Amino acid sequence: MTDEHEDQATRKMQFLFALRSKGVTDARVLTAMEQIDRGPFIRGIFTDRAYEDMPLPIACGQTISQPSVVGLMSQALQISSRARSRHWLGLSGGHPQQIGTAGLHR
Repeated sequence: MTDEHEDQATRKMQFLFALRSKGVTDARVLTAMEQIDRGPFIRGIFTDRAYEDMPLPIACGQTISQPSVVGLMSQALQISSRARSRHWLGLSGGHPQQIGTAGLHR
């Protein structure tokens, strides 16, 4: 494993720990947030902050939501594993919709 991959793995682990420490405990939400990489949505000077728990600017003048807020909202929905909806959280920015897709469709 290269230093860059190890660094990214460490940042992702710290990201998930931060989510847990802010009350995101649902395993499906955490799994989805681990599997969906937030990094590709972040460009320019904010690239190094992709795994921080903060909203960040993305394309077209929008922002990607703060991960802990998205995680808590997703968890509060208490979606069962039998749910069929693919996009149950339609917030702007792409990331929350992808979490809906990853977390529900099995």
